[in-house]
Amino acid sequence: MRNIADKFSKRDATIVLKGKERIDRWIAEVHEDRVITYPVGAGLLAPLARKPREPVRYSQMLSIGELDPKG
Repeated sequence: MRNIADKFSKRDATIVLKGKERIDRWIAEVHEDRVITYPVGAGLLAPLARKPREPVRYSQMLSIGELDPKG
């Protein structure tokens, strides 16, 4: 999953969680066991202006894909 997540580092993406829940997030960092995310569009904000980060563990994820432009 890390190899897939690396492709989305520093951009918006849709994360599909187990249970089929989809969340649209900005992928800030990719670590060995998790990705660090912020709300969509956070890449345009100064670090101090971003809302709190949210880590998502690979064990929670089914996949990461392109952000759906339709919302």
